[in-house]
Amino acid sequence: MRARYRPSPAHVVTVLLGITAMVVTLVLTRDERPRLEIAVATRSVAAGSEVVPEDLERVSVVIEGIETSSFILYDEALGSIGDSILVRSVAAGEPLLTTDLIVVGNGSGRLVSLPIDPERALSGSLRFGDVVDILRADDTGQSEVIASGVRVAATSNPDTLDGYSITLDVADGDVLALVAAAERGEIYAVRSGSSDPLAQTVFAPAQTVGAE
Repeated sequence: MRARYRPSPAHVVTVLLGITAMVVTLVLTRDERPRLEIAVATRSVAAGSEVVPEDLERVSVVIEGIETSSFILYDEALGSIGDSILVRSVAAGEPLLTTDLIVVGNGSGRLVSLPIDPERALSGSLRFGDVVDILRADDTGQSEVIASGVRVAATSNPDTLDGYSITLDVADGDVLALVAAAERGEIYAVRSGSSDPLAQTVFAPAQTVGAE
């Protein structure tokens, strides 16, 4: 009767080392594929918000078979912090696109985001770079300009369920009045220029649905 072959401990070790070498080779080969380090949001960030380092994380992705030109690189996003804001809301874990960040501010003012009904902001048609006057209209129908010639830094999507907002680059002295008027829902945004008929309009008092 033939004796059953039993591998020696040395043989077992040799086989295991061979398997390990194969696994390592596969891993190294996989890692040699072209990769890109992109910026991904660590948390939900609303449109009009300034980006801070805590909002971003570096994620390495394989670039084979996918379109990567629309992704913003992590180092580029990090380098723009302090000068940029988001023009659309992003969710946690979502990659940032090259069109998501815009450089704003010229050192002469502050950025402020204001909630506003799209119908009071040219039907939501305002865009980055537009120059507007912000009017306040109270319940008596009287209106006044509380900030003139301010630049639109960003706008949110007027169709979103999160509500519409505009981000303005304004002088320090206008911030408190703008925020207070926006909280009361009294602001209107019109494009700057004396030829704009809306700038001369006295708005009627707002009507409350169901009020007698």
